[in-house]
Amino acid sequence: AIGGIGAIGGIGAIGGIGAVGASDDCQTTTSFRLLAERGANGAWVLQSLQAPPSGSERNPMAQRVSGAGSNGSKGEQHVAKTVGGDEFYITLQNASQILAVGHTTDMHNGLYEVSYQRAEPLGRLEREHFEGECSFSQAKVVLEYSCGVGAMAPPSKLLWDTGRSIVRPMTLTGDVLSGVPVRYVASDTSPPIDLKSFDHMLAVGDSLIEQLIVQSAPNFRISSSVTRGFDPRSALSTVTLPTFVKLLSKDVEKMQAFKNKKRILLVMGTGVWDLLETTPQQNFPRFEDHLSALDQLLSEIQRLFPDISVAWKGMTAVHTHLINCDSTPTAFDAKWCHIRIKYMSSSRARLLDQLQQKLLTERHPNVRVIKLYDLTFNSHLMHQENDGRHYSTSTCKLMSQAAFTGGGSGLSRRDLSGS
Repeated sequence: AIGGIGAIGGIGAIGGIGAVGASDDCQTTTSFRLLAERGANGAWVLQSLQAPPSGSERNPMAQRVSGAGSNGSKGEQHVAKTVGGDEFYITLQNASQILAVGHTTDMHNGLYEVSYQRAEPLGRLEREHFEGECSFSQAKVVLEYSCGVGAMAPPSKLLWDTGRSIVRPMTLTGDVLSGVPVRYVASDTSPPIDLKSFDHMLAVGDSLIEQLIVQSAPNFRISSSVTRGFDPRSALSTVTLPTFVKLLSKDVEKMQAFKNKKRILLVMGTGVWDLLETTPQQNFPRFEDHLSALDQLLSEIQRLFPDISVAWKGMTAVHTHLINCDSTPTAFDAKWCHIRIKYMSSSRARLLDQLQQKLLTERHPNVRVIKLYDLTFNSHLMHQENDGRHYSTSTCKLMSQAAFTGGGSGLSRRDLSGS
């Protein structure tokens, strides 16, 4: 069983999905207020607010807050919420640059603790400053989901036309907002893999593997040559598992025969497809079917090819607030966009990343994990246009630099289909 994950960093505390699920008693958040108190390690504490109900709808248990209206105007009274379930993206910036990105923990009572990491690419370019203090002039908040809607797993939205993301700029008020000192915390990273230890790399997976390994080729020089293996173009489940094993085994055998190399690094990964797909195998709130298939896949590959080294590309972050489906060229495109991202949220992506890492740590300790979630979560401005999951070439370079080390004559590409 891959349970036991409680409060997870990133957006929201994910343990026990359903506790903060969509509720009839929850109203959509209208704004946030920064409180004077501080959380763990100096984290900000934000109070979520909602419009006051009228007449018989008023909640007598709700606390009224002055000067915290949705437009920040003084005298307007909004109500402090007592339930969680909000997902939002918060950044600190000065006039010309985003300095820090907030990682939020949902306290499930209307309060959120926010700690900050350096926005990318500053984090990669200034490694020695991973921890320190930030002086900023403005805090910006974009609400992505409210009332636990982002944490809902298939098939809960089956009859919905959209995933009901909100993507709305929020007002952040608070008498202590101006001049608040902010201390960076270090992002969660893994030691880079030294490619000098290998003769060849086989990269297998979806478009995010393509971005990590192949699209970064002009910018990142490594000593190993690289073979691009099969792209499954599907989620990893107990149904698709036999196809994964068959095609992956074929790739390894073909490469071994063609290259006659002994020191092989297999880099693989899947996650975003598993986040977005809505087949029955995805109808598990904690990705149970996917994790079972991943466990079996890694066991089988290591049994069949005990002499190769295996690395797993961890989940990359998704940014729902960057997608505007209604701006697509046609109504058909907009409809498909809404369907495709119906279950896309930071809470589910972060949960999947943590569960995959927990599985690998407990069941497959010999598999190297390439941690990319924090780096990509802090890189929201480095996406492809109107795409909350694929990244720009510059971000691909950052990911490669974080994942691998080892200089050399450069990166070469050979597709197995053409060899």
